[in-house]
Amino acid sequence: MGKRKVLIVSCTPFYGGGEIFVGRVFPELETQFEVYYQVRNRELYEKLITDKKYFLDGSYSFLDEIRFARQLLIENRIDMVLLNGNRAIYMAPFLPRKVKKVAYKHTSAASTPWFKRGMYYVLMTLGFWFSRKIVGVSRMVVDEIKGFHRKKVVIYNGVPIPKELRREEKKVIQIVYAGRIEREKGIIEAVEAVLQLSDYPIILKIAGTGSLEAELRSMIQRNGSQNIVLLGHVNDVEALLMDSDIFILPTYYEAISLSVLEAMACSLPVLATNVGGIPEAVKDGETGILVAPRNVSLLKDGLKELLENSKMRVEMGRKGRERAFACFDIRKTINEVAQLFKNIER
Repeated sequence: MGKRKVLIVSCTPFYGGGEIFVGRVFPELETQFEVYYQVRNRELYEKLITDKKYFLDGSYSFLDEIRFARQLLIENRIDMVLLNGNRAIYMAPFLPRKVKKVAYKHTSAASTPWFKRGMYYVLMTLGFWFSRKIVGVSRMVVDEIKGFHRKKVVIYNGVPIPKELRREEKKVIQIVYAGRIEREKGIIEAVEAVLQLSDYPIILKIAGTGSLEAELRSMIQRNGSQNIVLLGHVNDVEALLMDSDIFILPTYYEAISLSVLEAMACSLPVLATNVGGIPEAVKDGETGILVAPRNVSLLKDGLKELLENSKMRVEMGRKGRERAFACFDIRKTINEVAQLFKNIER
């Protein structure tokens, strides 16, 4: 009997956590499974080194994506499909019934605008009903799903654990944000907090792109700040993290943040918000500091505490790296996904 065939469907147009997950996990499973990919993000498509990949650009409608997935499944006799993200999960009722479906959920319901929530719950429930397994990337994501208790499982996102680097004391403390430049990520609050701490020898480096770039640039120029730098897209985020002292993510909601996990793996103390699945990763007072979202004053106080205590930064970074190695190593994620596939009967 040959290798079992699996189709990975990822319909998100931007390169976010779900697409990073696909690019890190499934190429490693190609020795055990015959993996096909249907993706909508160009960057992910180009990172996949295989001839079993298919790129569907923005001209494809949702119905087109369903038809394409059905054709791939039938023509290649694929008997299992992983539906990566909300839009892909919505496809489940419309794919061949004999194909085993795994719904892989990376986000909270909070990420869906309130005026779309009713349709979201209907489509998501239908998708779960037609899926053999439902995977959430954090306990929060799984607990948010009502019912389907026998189907639900948590598989935490994993990150590569780099070789440990000893940080030297620097005159200027480098704070780093890495992620999409969007309002819901709390980036405006991060900039405002740093602006209020201008007496400290600090620099905030912001890595990423998004719809808020122009507003941020204007805000920085208006305040005449020299210690906030917009880096744009950064290829080597690990090198940036290794060169930094504090990681900041004041997001409004988050299932679990890959950038937080990467920062922990690089021995950085994390200043983040106590929302979604973040407290499952960051232990408040132990591996970082958690504050309420949308609160510049609390964010500033947390940042000030870290700036004034280098020993705390080092100790939190050390414990964070230990936690990342124990709970969020990418090898653990790869093994758990492989075992999930193997446990779903042919």
